[in-house]
Amino acid sequence: SSWMLSACENCSAEVLVDNLALHESHCGRFLCLCPDCGETVSREQLEQHRLEEHSQVEECTARLLCCDFCELELPVRRLEEHQQVCGSRTEHCNTCHRYVLLRNLAQHTLACPATAGPATSWPLGGKWYHLWRSERK
Repeated sequence: SSWMLSACENCSAEVLVDNLALHESHCGRFLCLCPDCGETVSREQLEQHRLEEHSQVEECTARLLCCDFCELELPVRRLEEHQQVCGSRTEHCNTCHRYVLLRNLAQHTLACPATAGPATSWPLGGKWYHLWRSERK
Protein backbone atom coordinates (compact mmCIF):
# COMPACT_ATOMS: atom_id res chain seq x y z
CA SER A 1 0.00 0.00 0.00
CA SER A 2 1.20 3.51 -0.82
CA TRP A 3 1.47 6.35 1.69
CA MET A 4 1.60 8.98 -1.05
CA LEU A 5 -1.04 11.70 -1.03
CA SER A 6 -2.85 13.28 -3.91
CA ALA A 7 -5.33 16.16 -4.06
CA CYS A 8 -8.97 15.35 -4.77
CA GLU A 9 -10.13 17.18 -7.91
CA ASN A 10 -13.54 17.86 -6.33
CA CYS A 11 -12.69 19.17 -2.86
CA SER A 12 -8.89 19.66 -2.93
CA ALA A 13 -8.46 17.42 0.13
CA GLU A 14 -5.20 15.48 0.39
CA VAL A 15 -6.11 11.78 0.17
CA LEU A 16 -4.02 8.60 0.15
CA VAL A 17 -3.43 7.57 -3.47
CA ASP A 18 -4.83 4.08 -2.70
CA ASN A 19 -8.13 5.65 -1.59
CA LEU A 20 -8.31 8.46 -4.15
CA ALA A 21 -10.63 6.78 -6.69
CA LEU A 22 -13.18 5.85 -4.03
CA HIS A 23 -12.92 9.29 -2.38
CA GLU A 24 -13.34 11.18 -5.68
CA SER A 25 -16.31 9.01 -6.65
CA HIS A 26 -18.08 9.79 -3.37
CA CYS A 27 -16.92 13.38 -3.26
CA GLY A 28 -17.94 14.10 -6.87
CA ARG A 29 -21.44 12.86 -6.15
CA PHE A 30 -22.01 14.81 -2.93
CA LEU A 31 -19.57 17.73 -2.74
CA CYS A 32 -18.34 20.56 -4.95
CA LEU A 33 -16.19 23.66 -4.70
CA CYS A 34 -17.99 26.99 -4.39
CA PRO A 35 -17.08 28.97 -7.52
CA ASP A 36 -17.02 32.20 -5.47
CA CYS A 37 -14.73 31.26 -2.56
CA GLY A 38 -13.35 27.78 -3.31
CA GLU A 39 -14.82 26.31 -0.11
CA THR A 40 -15.95 22.67 -0.20
CA VAL A 41 -19.74 22.63 0.03
CA SER A 42 -22.43 19.97 -0.18
CA ARG A 43 -23.95 20.03 -3.69
CA GLU A 44 -27.39 20.22 -2.09
CA GLN A 45 -26.40 23.31 -0.09
CA LEU A 46 -24.39 25.18 -2.75
CA GLU A 47 -27.22 27.53 -3.70
CA GLN A 48 -27.98 28.31 -0.05
CA HIS A 49 -24.24 28.80 0.67
CA ARG A 50 -23.93 31.28 -2.21
CA LEU A 51 -27.01 33.21 -1.06
CA GLU A 52 -25.86 33.39 2.56
CA GLU A 53 -22.14 33.94 2.02
CA HIS A 54 -21.85 35.82 -1.26
CA SER A 55 -25.02 37.87 -1.82
CA GLN A 56 -24.92 41.61 -1.37
CA VAL A 57 -27.28 42.61 1.41
CA GLU A 58 -29.06 45.93 1.11
CA GLU A 59 -27.94 48.11 3.98
CA CYS A 60 -30.43 50.31 5.82
CA THR A 61 -29.57 53.84 4.67
CA ALA A 62 -31.07 55.34 7.83
CA ARG A 63 -28.66 53.38 10.09
CA LEU A 64 -26.43 55.73 12.09
CA LEU A 65 -22.62 55.58 11.86
CA CYS A 66 -19.95 57.86 13.35
CA CYS A 67 -17.81 60.14 11.20
CA ASP A 68 -14.18 58.98 11.28
CA PHE A 69 -13.01 62.55 11.85
CA CYS A 70 -15.46 64.28 14.22
CA GLU A 71 -17.50 61.35 15.60
CA LEU A 72 -20.79 62.99 14.62
CA GLU A 73 -23.48 60.34 14.13
CA LEU A 74 -25.06 60.48 10.68
CA PRO A 75 -27.32 58.26 8.59
CA VAL A 76 -25.31 56.01 6.24
CA ARG A 77 -26.79 57.78 3.21
CA ARG A 78 -25.18 61.10 4.31
CA LEU A 79 -21.93 59.81 5.83
CA GLU A 80 -19.75 59.67 2.69
CA GLU A 81 -20.54 63.25 1.67
CA HIS A 82 -20.00 64.48 5.24
CA GLN A 83 -16.64 62.68 5.55
CA GLN A 84 -15.44 64.21 2.26
CA VAL A 85 -16.01 67.68 3.72
CA CYS A 86 -14.95 66.84 7.28
CA GLY A 87 -11.77 65.05 6.12
CA SER A 88 -10.81 68.17 4.15
CA ARG A 89 -10.27 70.10 7.37
CA THR A 90 -6.66 70.44 8.47
CA GLU A 91 -4.85 69.82 11.73
CA HIS A 92 -1.49 71.29 12.72
CA CYS A 93 1.29 68.71 13.13
CA ASN A 94 3.19 69.64 16.29
CA THR A 95 6.27 67.84 14.99
CA CYS A 96 6.83 69.18 11.45
CA HIS A 97 4.57 72.24 11.87
CA ARG A 98 2.72 71.56 8.63
CA TYR A 99 -1.04 71.54 8.25
CA VAL A 100 -2.30 68.07 7.29
CA LEU A 101 -5.71 67.09 5.93
CA LEU A 102 -7.57 65.00 8.49
CA ARG A 103 -8.13 62.30 5.88
CA ASN A 104 -4.32 62.08 5.43
CA LEU A 105 -3.42 62.34 9.11
CA ALA A 106 -2.98 58.59 9.71
CA GLN A 107 -0.53 58.33 6.77
CA HIS A 108 1.24 61.49 7.88
CA THR A 109 1.77 60.14 11.39
CA LEU A 110 3.67 57.20 9.88
CA ALA A 111 5.82 59.28 7.53
CA CYS A 112 6.18 62.71 9.13
CA PRO A 113 9.47 64.13 7.81
CA ALA A 114 10.39 65.65 11.18
CA THR A 115 10.11 62.50 13.29
CA ALA A 116 13.13 61.35 15.28
CA GLY A 117 12.97 60.33 18.93
CA PRO A 118 10.00 59.59 21.22
CA ALA A 119 6.41 59.58 19.92
CA THR A 120 4.10 62.60 20.13
CA SER A 121 0.36 62.17 20.70
CA TRP A 122 -2.60 64.52 20.68
CA PRO A 123 -6.39 64.18 20.98
CA LEU A 124 -8.68 65.10 18.10
CA GLY A 125 -12.40 64.52 17.91
CA GLY A 126 -12.37 62.07 20.82
CA LYS A 127 -9.57 59.95 19.30
CA TRP A 128 -5.85 59.98 19.99
CA TYR A 129 -3.44 60.41 17.11
CA HIS A 130 0.19 59.38 17.46
CA LEU A 131 3.30 60.47 15.60
CA TRP A 132 5.72 57.57 15.72
CA ARG A 133 9.33 58.59 15.40
CA SER A 134 11.34 56.91 12.67
CA GLU A 135 15.04 56.25 12.38
CA ARG A 136 15.28 58.22 9.09
CA LYS A 137 18.07 60.75 8.70
